[in-house]
Amino acid sequence: SRQPQRAGGAPASGVKYLIFFGQFRSESFATRAERAYSEKTSDVKLDCSAPGTKMGRRSIHTPDELRELIVQAATDIVDHDGLSGLSAREIAKRVNYSPGTLYNVFDNLDDLVLTIEARLLDRLAERLDGVDSGGTPQQRLCRLADAYLAFTQENPKLWNLLLEHRMPAGREIPDWYRAKLGSLLAPLTDALTPLLDSFDAQEKEQAARTLWAGLHGITSLSTADKLSPITNHAAGQTVDDFVTTYIAGLKNRHAN
Repeated sequence: SRQPQRAGGAPASGVKYLIFFGQFRSESFATRAERAYSEKTSDVKLDCSAPGTKMGRRSIHTPDELRELIVQAATDIVDHDGLSGLSAREIAKRVNYSPGTLYNVFDNLDDLVLTIEARLLDRLAERLDGVDSGGTPQQRLCRLADAYLAFTQENPKLWNLLLEHRMPAGREIPDWYRAKLGSLLAPLTDALTPLLDSFDAQEKEQAARTLWAGLHGITSLSTADKLSPITNHAAGQTVDDFVTTYIAGLKNRHAN
């Protein structure tokens, strides 16, 4: 096959070419994450190592198994190389499928990244649910904050994914993702409630969201190794100082 040409015979620039079943299809570098291939390759493995593309053996994976393979491969890449190392080509290489197969399972890389983030949030929610609920509200909140920090430090590059990943312009975060974020507020709200007798439900939720935002900021700075230029205190002490100061402010607001 000849390389596709621009009008007038000049080779196209800034475009990569992929061979599917002997035919060229073009994909812009700038939009590679958004390109969904029309060919139904989800049940076929392709050998792209030789000139042209050879039809491989039929896949032995079910759609659910293939989805899990892709998510796990992408998670491993982010955990090792961060978001910058994630690409459809690298994922496809690891699962031994064509890049086009990914877009038959996920609409685009953003949907795949949201799936990784959602699983991370589920694990964090499980960790927070296991925190001892005894003691004073301040003791409970400090334990929750310490568990939160420990979890992020165990998964620094995956945690940074929540900070680094941006949805494309015009695309909203899906409702199911917002619901997962909301579930993280439940243990914080429960721990704060004894301090907020005079607050209505909306004020209690806002107090929990403010606490969560502060914790998220400190932990994100810590996992990105950017906390030390701001404070000489270790991340754990900074978290405890923040929680203690925030609770003192709430108590003072409640007293007035």
